[in-house]
Amino acid sequence: MSTVNLLLKTKQQIYNLMVTASALALVVIFVTTLIQVFMRRFLHSPLVWAEDLAVFLFIWITFLGAAILYDRKILISIDTIVTLLPVRAQQFCQAVGNVIALISLAYLLNLSWQFMMRQRALDHNLGGALSVPSWVVMIPLIISVAAMMVSCLISMISWFAKQGDNA
Repeated sequence: MSTVNLLLKTKQQIYNLMVTASALALVVIFVTTLIQVFMRRFLHSPLVWAEDLAVFLFIWITFLGAAILYDRKILISIDTIVTLLPVRAQQFCQAVGNVIALISLAYLLNLSWQFMMRQRALDHNLGGALSVPSWVVMIPLIISVAAMMVSCLISMISWFAKQGDNA
């Protein structure tokens, strides 16, 4: 059980880092937007890179937020029928759902990685003032999907560990 606790603590630290990164990105977007408005309205010299940075950070916030919500199990789901089932059947449905999610996430991770490698080989840059390589945009998706997979795996491991303790 100590291994499961170590996994849970490590996962929690990773997710705390993701929450902190998302909050920091949101603050950077807010401050940059304020500066952009001030520069445009009062100094008539807008920052050419501010909007690109805001979009790039918004992508990070979106994908990291999805992983955080997945871990906390507060993404939108329809469980009307499952809640009517007995507890044992609910646990079975949860396990099947985790396996399906894990397979789907692994497939998405593979596709995302292949797409990022193709984009990197093409060496294209996104338009705009930042000229960010196009493959960099895939990094938050890969981190998010990998974090969701870790969350799903640790959830399954802890469930099996509880079942072993109850036996």
